[in-house]
Amino acid sequence: MNDEIRNLLSLGLYISAILIIAESIFRLVLGLITGSFGAGFLTFYSSPLIISFVFLFIVLTIIGLVIGFTLLNMGRKLKTDPDSFNWIRLIILSVVALIIANGFIIGALLALVIGIVGYADSKNLLDLPSLGGGLTGKRVCQNCGFVNLGSAKFCSSCGNKFNTD
Repeated sequence: MNDEIRNLLSLGLYISAILIIAESIFRLVLGLITGSFGAGFLTFYSSPLIISFVFLFIVLTIIGLVIGFTLLNMGRKLKTDPDSFNWIRLIILSVVALIIANGFIIGALLALVIGIVGYADSKNLLDLPSLGGGLTGKRVCQNCGFVNLGSAKFCSSCGNKFNTD
């Protein structure tokens, strides 16, 4: 994976983390407001529904904050140590965020797309071009004559492995 793509994916992780953290904080404030009104309400009606509603808001907030800060940490790790980055962990974390999503949807979907693209690129299933203005060079396959990107390790047409000299 080239540096430009890695930096773009890392930026996307930061954005998705901020979206999830912001939604979690919004959910916490809303839960506290509902809880404070619910506390006065509880003295008259003592409804378990209100208690469970406030508790659900607090639990979702904690889960959202954990996911958001984990994504921030993963974005940092992707920039500093891309070779040991765990793309499957990112995909699983994104799916968990989608499952509990009552507002994490945009951030979770962004993280899921980043995880899928990053995983596919790490397994050489994608040949992402450089963002710096087109092809960064050409590599012609000696086996079939197909013109590949200069950063390609294998021919996109026949699968022939290129020399890395």
